[in-house]
Amino acid sequence: MDQPFRDLMAPDTEPTDEELEQVMFEARDAATERKAASDAWMRRKLEEAVRQARERLGPAGGR
Repeated sequence: MDQPFRDLMAPDTEPTDEELEQVMFEARDAATERKAASDAWMRRKLEEAVRQARERLGPAGGR
């Protein structure tokens, strides 16, 4: 059974529980993706900083 058209942007339209659930799932997924990208970026920056510090210290100072 098809549901009638609902203008979700109308000011008097209240979202259904199913619509709210879908939005929450999408928000969670987007936040998880952003966190993974941020974690990877931080990991690369830390590895780069460690590499640069070791290069500055030379062979004797890197241990």
